[in-house]
Amino acid sequence: MKEKTIKKIIQGKLQKWADSVNDPSIKKIIEENVIVTGGSIASMLLNEPVNDFDVYLNNKEAVKAVANYYSKGIANLEILDGKDFSGYDYSDLEKRHVDGMSHQKGRCVHKIESDRVKIFIPDFGIKKIEVDEENKQSNKFLPLFFSSNAITLTDDLQIVIRFHGPAEEIHKNYDFVHATNYYTSKDKKLTLRPEAVTALLVKDLRYIGSKYPLTSVIRSKKFILRGYTCGASTYLKMLYQVSQLDLDDLTVLEDQLAGVDVAYFEILLNALQKMQENGKELNYGYLCTILDKIFNDEEL
Repeated sequence: MKEKTIKKIIQGKLQKWADSVNDPSIKKIIEENVIVTGGSIASMLLNEPVNDFDVYLNNKEAVKAVANYYSKGIANLEILDGKDFSGYDYSDLEKRHVDGMSHQKGRCVHKIESDRVKIFIPDFGIKKIEVDEENKQSNKFLPLFFSSNAITLTDDLQIVIRFHGPAEEIHKNYDFVHATNYYTSKDKKLTLRPEAVTALLVKDLRYIGSKYPLTSVIRSKKFILRGYTCGASTYLKMLYQVSQLDLDDLTVLEDQLAGVDVAYFEILLNALQKMQENGKELNYGYLCTILDKIFNDEEL
């Protein structure tokens, strides 16, 4: 697909999104603060169907405003600003009473970065919204799914709140080079990065480095099935970053799996939370037992 056509499709998607919003300040954010990047542009360059459009925002205040807009009126959602919990460690809650904070919220804000915005959802950490077909037809861009890191809307649009800033900063947290082309709403500019286009055309899974290396390892299978090559050096880079994670810490494991299809690991995370509530510690044997039961459709 030509660059001009890709720009037109993205502009049309963002315009329809803006038209669905009834708050002028949110419309302005969509017009001036949105970055579209990720798999959608890669798919269009290859003339493949687009699964969804991942949109980011270029500053923290825009993230908070959009998150608050879509969470308004939905029960059991709280938009958290990392600066309000800077330096907080979940172990503090275990040792002493901390301002009446629940264990679930304590896990959510465990070592949260001060510049991060995060959605706190009690009970499990995801929130699914039931939207009937009639409502989908008459109303566009309705919230379907909330996780700590993103808001999924109808009409194939996902608002990623985990990272914000200019495209260069967002891509420091991306995993694979081929998905780093981007479009900015303020200047209506599509940027095709030469290294991204090359990796895409030769189907080379080139790893940049990511805050979610566990997700990257799991995601690599999807790309290999699409014909991408993934060399030993790429796996070593991902696994080295995974080795630096404390996956025995349930809060870390939960955060890492939030980058994957959350519904896929919903049963696992539920089981692990119950394990912690019962005073058990996570270990390899217990994790394997749960995974084997889940994926063999056995009773937990």
